[in-house]
Amino acid sequence: MKKLIPAAALCLALAIGLAPGNAAANAFPEHGGLLDRSSQERSPMLSVWGFVPYYYGMGVGAGVRYAIPIASQGFIRALNDSVELEFGGDFSYFRT
Repeated sequence: MKKLIPAAALCLALAIGLAPGNAAANAFPEHGGLLDRSSQERSPMLSVWGFVPYYYGMGVGAGVRYAIPIASQGFIRALNDSVELEFGGDFSYFRT
């Protein structure tokens, strides 16, 4: 435990020291950022993935989702967000 505290303090100091000075000020207003108020074109999106377990047993799985934008500009005009209808499914096989 005594070795963990100095290591955590070193990691925190490195994270603060290596962070860009004005990253927080410039991260959101840029094009496509959270506070970008310009009109955005949203298109339907298909997501496909596979997975394996990280705990006990043996198994595999796959999933697919399809998202359709229903409010491209979202409900909060000050934010770059959207509202989408998403449906899909997962398949998993686990042998324990």
